[in-house]
Amino acid sequence: MKGNTYQIIVVLDPKLESKAQDAVLKSVTGWISEAGGTTKKPKELGKKTLDYEVAKNTTGEFYEFTVESEKGLQTKDMNLYLNREVSIIRYLVLKK
Repeated sequence: MKGNTYQIIVVLDPKLESKAQDAVLKSVTGWISEAGGTTKKPKELGKKTLDYEVAKNTTGEFYEFTVESEKGLQTKDMNLYLNREVSIIRYLVLKK
């Protein structure tokens, strides 16, 4: 297998304005690039109802990133970054 592929799902705070959402998504894309990965524009999955309340929200804006990395990403660092981003209320990182 050549390189590693990851799927990252982020759930943004639904109260964010469009410009703020774009800034967060650009920030995540920038972090992925700095970590040695490549990704295209995130796929917007839309606003969805959450099964349980997260940070006083019952809905969230879902986005999917497909990431390619030759050497692999440091998932510990990725989790730390995504946890610190206050506009991301939940995330999921899967290695394909």
